[in-house]
Amino acid sequence: MKDEGKIAELKKKLDSISGDLPKMKHVKMHDHHVSVNRNWGDEDDGDNDRVVEEGGKKEDPFSATYIVDNANTASGSTKSTDKNSDASKIYSFLKGLTVFSVVFLVIAAAVAYYYFTINPNIISGANIELSVSGPIIISAGQELSLDVNVFNNNSDALEDVDLIMTYPDGTRRADDKVTSLITDRIPLGTIVAGGTQRTSVKSIILGEEGSTKNISVSLEYKLPGTNSLFAKQKTYPIGIGAGPVSITVDSVKEIIPEQSTKFVVSVKSNSADVIKDVVLSAEYPFGFDYVSADPDPSLATDHWRLGDIAPGEVKKIEINAKIFGQVNQERTVRFFAGTAQNKNPNEIDTIFASAINTINLSAPFLGADVAVNGSGDEIVVANSGQLLQGEIIWKNNLDVSIHDVSIEGKLSGVMVDRNSVAVPNGFYKSDNDTLYWEKSNDPQMEDVAPNKSGTSNFNMKVFDLTKDLASNIRRPEITLNFTVKGNRLNENKVAEVVTSQSSRKIRIVSDLGLETSLLYHDGPFTNTGPMPAKANNKTTYTVNVKISNSFNSVRGLIYTAKLPIYVNWLGKVSPTTASSTVLYDSANRTITWKAGDVAPGTGYVSNPKEMSYQVEFLPSLSQVNQSPIIVNSQKIAGTDSFTNTVVSANGYSLNTQIRSDSKYDMSLDRVLRK
Repeated sequence: MKDEGKIAELKKKLDSISGDLPKMKHVKMHDHHVSVNRNWGDEDDGDNDRVVEEGGKKEDPFSATYIVDNANTASGSTKSTDKNSDASKIYSFLKGLTVFSVVFLVIAAAVAYYYFTINPNIISGANIELSVSGPIIISAGQELSLDVNVFNNNSDALEDVDLIMTYPDGTRRADDKVTSLITDRIPLGTIVAGGTQRTSVKSIILGEEGSTKNISVSLEYKLPGTNSLFAKQKTYPIGIGAGPVSITVDSVKEIIPEQSTKFVVSVKSNSADVIKDVVLSAEYPFGFDYVSADPDPSLATDHWRLGDIAPGEVKKIEINAKIFGQVNQERTVRFFAGTAQNKNPNEIDTIFASAINTINLSAPFLGADVAVNGSGDEIVVANSGQLLQGEIIWKNNLDVSIHDVSIEGKLSGVMVDRNSVAVPNGFYKSDNDTLYWEKSNDPQMEDVAPNKSGTSNFNMKVFDLTKDLASNIRRPEITLNFTVKGNRLNENKVAEVVTSQSSRKIRIVSDLGLETSLLYHDGPFTNTGPMPAKANNKTTYTVNVKISNSFNSVRGLIYTAKLPIYVNWLGKVSPTTASSTVLYDSANRTITWKAGDVAPGTGYVSNPKEMSYQVEFLPSLSQVNQSPIIVNSQKIAGTDSFTNTVVSANGYSLNTQIRSDSKYDMSLDRVLRK
């Protein structure tokens, strides 16, 4: 009974404890047999630590793991309660640590903000104020003055302070206006705490009107007791107003495709000072065919060195060109002016001004095309003495009729034989060199329906070559300029004149002359062997070559000739200076003389270009009583520098009939038997 009372009391205590524990999932465990002392209150609790043997093994009754619910034993409930208490303590510790960390970070940030922002005892770049005052826009080439102020709001001084001004490309020094200015370093020394340093900087800013240039303003300094270098920087933008120069382009706004046109480019100084080393450059579009310019370009076809331009001075460049393209297309030409580069004075360093000129390609209301000897090229090449046959094809490109069409052609050039000019269905007025066609001579020109066309013809002859012309005329050219006019009614039913122009140039090629002779008794060499030549005996001859040229320079002229199988090359050339330019190809039996350039008038106003060489003739019995050929296939050819065409002349074959020899006799012509 005593034991039962103790058990009941223990159960009551366990129930009160387990009621506060969460219900846990029961986990299957291994069975253990434990011997329990019945005398709860009388026995020493030290027996609880003993080990009980079972089945030959020793087991610790508390070595197993237990997860219990309200029905578990009292010892299991006590162990769970201890674990829950430990978890609560850990949670409380972590929660406190988190709160502490957050509070610490807030305090640290506040302290940092104070020390680095509010605390006046800390030196900071935020406490340095760098200000720049000056104009926001300035004319290019005008002196720019900027005031730079440095305020040191720190509690300590700034040492070894330098102000660094970095300028855009094209800036010049204000004192000479020529020397380039890229970077300017200005020492400011020490700026005391709370002190201010004011500096004025000057420069000449160059650039294109409407552009913006950026000036970099930097401050470099050291802190007391340190060698570290600190910097503060800001950018000052400056707008470029009126440029020191301006560009204007004068040209037509609309032309016919393939029509020649002219651009007059004017570069004017707007500066109060002399602008040094000005360069103009052009940017040509596709279909722009440069012809010429006045003055000539200093580089390629699109750069001009204009040099110095005085205040108010205007320099002009006239560019002649031909525009190619399709109807309704546009062609835009761009021009730029600025200072010259130091390394390449033909190129622009800094652009002062630019201009754009756009030309529209359109079909003429009244089209006109000219062909000479079947060629529609703007430049036609002809020979002296040649007949020129021309035709003008005119067409109404409007959707209304054109009335009273007329054509006027201006003729110029000394090589035209005026007596040969013929104008069928027209008239040639010789006192002013004008060709006319109109309805009084050609009824088809009175009323031309839409899309209808007609043709007007003319003929003329180029003068034959004479010594007088070859001596006095250089680079001869015939020019034909045609103007086609007609009347039409415009949209308002008002009469309006429509016109079209076309032109052609006929350039006359230079005439080359080749004169060769076979000599025995004359010439620079002493010839040997029987004269007349005899079968099976060797006889030498001298071949003399003379070249003449009329109107234009000829480049790279070459003389060639061939020797028959019975004639040998002896390798003797006169003058000896020409030896290096005369070659003999034994395989082809060909002689080649690279005569080089031949000036106009050679052989007319100066001696002909001349060369001689020696050959050996061994006649055969089959050539007895004949005059065998010694040299044949003689020819000269070169490039006419004015017409850029190949010009040539052929020479006669030379046989034993040495009629140019000073001792020529007909009995010397034929080969003798012996």
